[in-house]
Amino acid sequence: MLTVKRASSAEFIEALSLMKRYEARVLIPGLPWDQEWAQNNYQDKDNYSIFRAGYWIGFLSLEVLPDALFVHTLQLTPEAQGSIWGFRVYEWILAKAKSIGKHRIECNVVKDSSASILYLRFGFELVHTDNRLSRMHF
Repeated sequence: MLTVKRASSAEFIEALSLMKRYEARVLIPGLPWDQEWAQNNYQDKDNYSIFRAGYWIGFLSLEVLPDALFVHTLQLTPEAQGSIWGFRVYEWILAKAKSIGKHRIECNVVKDSSASILYLRFGFELVHTDNRLSRMHF
């Protein structure tokens, strides 16, 4: 069973650690992780922890924009990746958007990453790509 709930302070710190590990694998080599920027960027968003059977498996950061629900990040632990849990979180995001009257979901993903491929499979459309990020919407 999947549970998504507001992230506690301790879970937020764990989420930053998870993001750092992910970013080290997919960002441009040599681009350092900026802990202060990450903390400042995400702390005022709608942050959620993701649990499976009571165990923390990830983090979701959202922002309600005037015309869309923006997904700032969705991070799953390595053990939860490649399973049904990413799709279950996606279903939760769709329900959340509907519950707040948003008909569009937007996100930025690392260009050509496994996440971008997954979002395309979920029905997102590519809006714009630069040298590192792809802007997508559903």
